[in-house]
Amino acid sequence: MGAGKTRTWGDGHSSTKIYIDTDPDSKYSSQVEMEVYKENVNLNEFSQGDKVEVSINFKGKKSLWKGKETFFNSIDAWKMEKTGGTPVDDPLGDSAVNGGGDDLPF
Repeated sequence: MGAGKTRTWGDGHSSTKIYIDTDPDSKYSSQVEMEVYKENVNLNEFSQGDKVEVSINFKGKKSLWKGKETFFNSIDAWKMEKTGGTPVDDPLGDSAVNGGGDDLPF
């Protein structure tokens, strides 16, 4: 797992951008950026290369910019757990997500 910038607001809330490698053993692996809020996940419990399972919320907002519809999307991680798997060799600073079942309703 790689971590980016941390933002802090005046009320004490903060969030950090993290980067997760969804399948490091695949040549078609995908790196995904997520935002983690300090109140929900303690990033100090994780190390680079840990295999993790992440619970997320997708957020999106439609906006008009220069007369064109534009969409802004974000992925917020609200829970993160180690899966107990063997840590992966992780030269890019990303972490693996357990590639288990598909919990999507569609």
